[in-house]
Amino acid sequence: MAVIMKNALDNTKRSVVNQKLNKVLVNIYFNMFSSESIFKPIETEEQEVKKYV
Repeated sequence: MAVIMKNALDNTKRSVVNQKLNKVLVNIYFNMFSSESIFKPIETEEQEVKKYV
């Protein structure tokens, strides 16, 4: 019975850790992709690059 309880607690702890990790990763990726600096125009004189801008 003790082994079953230990496994249940380990699974619960693992689940809590996974949920917290997921929240942290979501915040990191959201902040990365919502950053305005990612979408700033490229300033260049090269014609090859300008045609894609």
